[in-house]
Amino acid sequence: MLLAAFTAATFFSINTQAQLGAKKITRNKLPMLTMGVKIGVNMQQLAGSGNAVWGDTYNPGIVGGAFASVHKRNIGVRVEALIKTAKFDFHNSNLSVNTLSLDIPALFEYKIIKRVWLQAGPMYSSMIKAKASDGSDIKGNFTTSDLSVVGGVEVSLPRKFTVGARYIKGLINVNRTATDEIWKNTSFQFSVGYRFLN
Repeated sequence: MLLAAFTAATFFSINTQAQLGAKKITRNKLPMLTMGVKIGVNMQQLAGSGNAVWGDTYNPGIVGGAFASVHKRNIGVRVEALIKTAKFDFHNSNLSVNTLSLDIPALFEYKIIKRVWLQAGPMYSSMIKAKASDGSDIKGNFTTSDLSVVGGVEVSLPRKFTVGARYIKGLINVNRTATDEIWKNTSFQFSVGYRFLN
């Protein structure tokens, strides 16, 4: 009877260790999915060569939305859907333009040290509206689609919080007026986020 009990206990122990080992191997092989939300400050400027229309200041706006990442060890891919506001001042004028846009960045991520991720990749932007401070709609003066390059860093904090900073440089001339001036977007963004998963 003791022999039977010893045999059963040994079999249970081996079986449990095999299951835990299989789970560990599976966990190491499968990529990790992370989802969350973020909100922050968008410091944006509209400028370019030959530009005499816009001021050279970076005005604050708001950026926020959702993100999803897939990671495996030290590399990953991040996709975001963000709504942002921006304000552009006219050169030597009290008038300004307020815009609302949808941003969709697709970023490659690389973990350089524990909790710190470098981010880089393209971003597509679609302007939803543009109104001057006098109330006039001037969306027609802009190319509503823009393509940018993004570079930044994000830190994964305890309790599922994140903080990040990034630089965004527009590649497309968004001027649709009759002038030959070049208007390109440049911005700095600083954000905090919360991860629902992982």
